[in-house]
Parts: sequence; structure tokens; C-alpha cells
Amino acid sequence: MAKRVFVGLTITLCLLLLIGGAVLAEKKPVSEMTIGCVINTLRHPYYVQIVEGYKQAAADLGVNIIIKDPDQDSTRQIDMIEELIYVHKVDALCVDPCVPGTLGAIIAEAAELGIPTVSGAGHNAGEVCFVGSDNYVGARLAGVYAGKWLQEHVVGRTPVIALLQSTRYPIPNLRMPGFQEGVREFVPDAIFVWRDTIANKLDAMEKMEDILAQYDRVDCTFGINDPTSLGALAACEAKFGATDMVACGFDCDPDGIATLKDDEHPAYMCDVAQYTYLITKCMLVQAIKTVWGEEVPLRIWAPCQLAERHNVDEVVGTAPVYKICELGE
Repeated sequence: MAKRVFVGLTITLCLLLLIGGAVLAEKKPVSEMTIGCVINTLRHPYYVQIVEGYKQAAADLGVNIIIKDPDQDSTRQIDMIEELIYVHKVDALCVDPCVPGTLGAIIAEAAELGIPTVSGAGHNAGEVCFVGSDNYVGARLAGVYAGKWLQEHVVGRTPVIALLQSTRYPIPNLRMPGFQEGVREFVPDAIFVWRDTIANKLDAMEKMEDILAQYDRVDCTFGINDPTSLGALAACEAKFGATDMVACGFDCDPDGIATLKDDEHPAYMCDVAQYTYLITKCMLVQAIKTVWGEEVPLRIWAPCQLAERHNVDEVVGTAPVYKICELGE
């Protein structure tokens, strides 16, 4: 009887080893994978950094990528995704939607073919994972900075704060309530004046000029991204010299960094650094894990850090360590 049990256990163990070996054998090597990376537009400095991040992250991970730029055209974006699916036969997709809510059908089509989609910057229906900067918490850092400055420098009156949002981009727009919460921790009675923008510098200047037609001056500005923040600052500098005010940004893109360092723009005091290499690496890692059949989180919020004039180079050059964005984690 004992001999039979031993033989039975031996056979079972061999079967398990064979099955396990088969599973391991079917795990596609990263070097044999191709991931399609579809951005929004290279006209925006953030996506220039995103493309650089993809290239560096792909090289570090050893995965092949194909980058596509639809230049803010959602119809072209769908066509490019179709090309990646049927011509290039990619293993996975990493997609920043040009217009949120427009890619559900093509993402579902890819999923039926076993091609998962990881989203960035905006949600896609059918995504397996979304990766983005922790917009609310990052902007709150800037709001706390502004709130402390206002508490100290605006005395005897209620400060006026201009917020230039962009409701067309719901995920990045989480920055606005985050900033507002940070300010109210120190200046609970602040007056917030809102304008909706298309998130570029020229439109932000026009919207800020509209605010300054209502108010002679403002004490603080914050935009959804650096182009918007810098547009608001330019309008303030033209109208009242941007004296005795604090301006904050979000992105730490090259223009934002240059302005933060420039003594000619003393009102621009802080900018929130997000880490495009960290985001793109995290997206590629989740795509690879999904191809392997591993479970991945539905949402991943990459950390941000606050940069000021005295430490901007250090902050931008030192990305936080985030284990979930590593392939071995």
C-alpha cells in the first residue's frame, strides 16, 4: 500500500512539474514582445517627454515598442490603433486618449484578440490598468505652498486666486481641487475665480485677461499644466507686473523649469514635477505583466514632488522609487 502511495505521489509530482514547465515555457520573453504606444500629440511638451520616457523605459526593459502620434485627432488615433493591431500585431497597447471616451470600441476589439490596453492621462473603456501622476496630491503640494505664502503676504484683505482648469481632461483636472484644498488649509476665506481653458498658453492668456477685466489684480494663479500656468503669468505680468503675487505650475516641463529659474519672473515660485519616465515604465511593465497573464492593479498613481527655485534641478533629476513600476515586483 505504501509503495502504491509513493508511486502515485511521484506521478502526481511529475505531472505538476510538467504542467509548470509548460506554463513557464509559454511565458513570452520580453525581448519578443512588441507594445504599441499611442500618445496624444507631440505639439505638447509633456508628450515630448512621454515619448522620451517610452524610449528609455523600453530600452531598460528590453521590450520592443512602436510609437504613434495622432496629433490630437481621435479618428487618426483609432486608425493608428487598428494598424498596430492588424498590421504590426502588437502584444499590448499603451494609449493616452486624444478625447476621453472615444476609444471604447477599438479597445474592446483589441481585447477580443487578446491584446490588453494600459491607459495613461485619460481612461479608456476596457482598459486593464490606468497609470497617471497623482494629480490631486501633487497639486495639493503646490496649494499648501501658495496658501502659506498668501497667509504671510496678503494681510487685511481676502486673497483672490485665479484657477485655470480644463474640463476636457478629467484626470489632469483633478489638480484643481487638490490645489484648492491645499490653499484653504491656510487661507480658508480665499476667493477662487475659475476659467475653463483648452490647456495651452495662448488660450490661458486670454482667459486670464478676462479675469483681470473683472479684478484689477490677483494674488495667486494656478493652471492645469505648465503652458496654462505660464499663460496666466504672462497676462498678469502684462497687466500689473505680477508684483506681490505667487504663481504655481504643474508639469516641470522645460518652459516651466526655465521660468522657475529665471529671476525675471519672480512670481513663479513653484512647480509640481511629474516623472514621465516613471509613468511610461510603469505602463510598459503593466502591459508586459498582463501579456504574461498576471494580475495588475486597476489604478496606479505615480508620485509627484514639489520643485522650487532653489531645488528644481534636484527635484526634477530625482524620481521617487515606486516598486510597483518594476517588472520584478
